[in-house]
Amino acid sequence: MESTKTIKIPIAMEITKRKKDIINSISRRVTYAVKLYLDIIVENDITKLSDANRYQKEIKEITRLPSAFVQCARDRALWSYRSYKRLHKEWERRVDKLEKDIEKKKAIRKLYRLKKREPSIPRVDKKQPIFFDSRIGKIEMSENSKSFKFWARISTLHKGERIEIPLHIYPYAEKHLKNLEIKSFQIVDNYRLKRWEVHIVVKKGFFTPFLRKKGKQRIKIKNVAGIDLGIKRPAVMVKVGEDNRVVLIDKREWRRYYQRLHELNNRIAKLQRQGKIKMLKKMREKR
Repeated sequence: MESTKTIKIPIAMEITKRKKDIINSISRRVTYAVKLYLDIIVENDITKLSDANRYQKEIKEITRLPSAFVQCARDRALWSYRSYKRLHKEWERRVDKLEKDIEKKKAIRKLYRLKKREPSIPRVDKKQPIFFDSRIGKIEMSENSKSFKFWARISTLHKGERIEIPLHIYPYAEKHLKNLEIKSFQIVDNYRLKRWEVHIVVKKGFFTPFLRKKGKQRIKIKNVAGIDLGIKRPAVMVKVGEDNRVVLIDKREWRRYYQRLHELNNRIAKLQRQGKIKMLKKMREKR
């Protein structure tokens, strides 16, 4: 089995103005390419990669981007539209289900709220992440450098030109990236913290019972314990083995917690109906 996690590494403040201008220039061009691609995809209802490839040459001429960056814009636009189609299909299914139960009072109210929450067509209203694969970028480790251990080496908009970007590494990121072959990464503009970041998706494998090996010897897992901190129940612990137990914490002890959670749920539901996206983002972490 595998788990994936995104390692976010800030670009060092010591980066030169020239290099920062190059990143901004690439970001503007890629964002423009994503917008052009998305307009074409939405207008022609394109979900297949082969259909989207027909417009690659046209967009390359307009944006004057290298092929690798144009393909990055294509993939980003396709991903956005496919996500919208999937969400809209699920929304239509839920609407149809409620329309069949229209005689019930609860169904009328739910249907009214659901219709107000129809998924909107994706649009480009801020800088898009810049995707780098092995052709146009890589993360390098430098043992000789005194100031920075890790660098991002990326292509610019000029043929054959590459720049090195210093990364502000920290122990957690270094532990995951030290012995890892990185095939792709993204450079993202973090609006909230007002900085550029490198996002790397790390895949990590972990063992399942009866599959882990130690040399030639096969290890058998005897007991597995799991904890679920859910909303309906504060904690559930299950021990699998000779002795199976389920432990539930008494809900009455957590009354104030559930009252507060209920208040936040009501506020979030109201904000969703009103379409106040900025307030919803602030409330998300609270809940």
